[in-house]
Amino acid sequence: AGGAVVAWGLRVLRKRQARADLLWPGLGFAGGALVLVVLVGLSRQQTKIWRNTESLFRRALAVTENNLLAYGNLGVFYGRQGQWESAIHHLECVLQQRPLDGGARYALGNVYLAQGLPAAAVEQYRLAARDSRQWRAMNDLAWLLSTGPDAATQATEALQWAERAWPLAPAEEQADLFDTLAVARANAGDFAGAIQAASQALAEGRARGRTETWRVEVQKRL
Repeated sequence: AGGAVVAWGLRVLRKRQARADLLWPGLGFAGGALVLVVLVGLSRQQTKIWRNTESLFRRALAVTENNLLAYGNLGVFYGRQGQWESAIHHLECVLQQRPLDGGARYALGNVYLAQGLPAAAVEQYRLAARDSRQWRAMNDLAWLLSTGPDAATQATEALQWAERAWPLAPAEEQADLFDTLAVARANAGDFAGAIQAASQALAEGRARGRTETWRVEVQKRL
């Protein structure tokens, strides 16, 4: 039964991550400015190279020195293509210079999770969650801890991350975060609180047009 719960938890989390945007948001204005500098002065013919995500950021690396935004986005891109070694290499290029960068840590955790390495993902999510902007890392960490093989002993930590994550997320993401909160509360023995959070997840899901399949999955946990 425990193995089935772990497999279910990983399956749900991967579905959530599949809905996330491709572009990696961890570097902010500094890295973005480097890409914009490259764009200035390109002819119409030259701009064709920017139509493909991989070509765009590989070109950025070719014409700008030490472009961390390009390294990070290529890491995410290769991860989504299942090119694990390339994904890890590009993300580690960022982390060599910015070891505390929450965006890069979260992206690296996603690569490990996609490879079926939840323990390695948890390690990266913990580091990413030190960045107060990384609510996805906090939420995914809470989910993995609450549905993993050591869920009983990690209940307190999981609940803390879940409680911290949901107020930071934008309104359109609240449904999934309340779902995580419900699972974390149930794992911690707060069943009344779990029912309340699951009801909030369903309400948010209906308001945001979530699928019937999603709503049924949440309803089963009430």
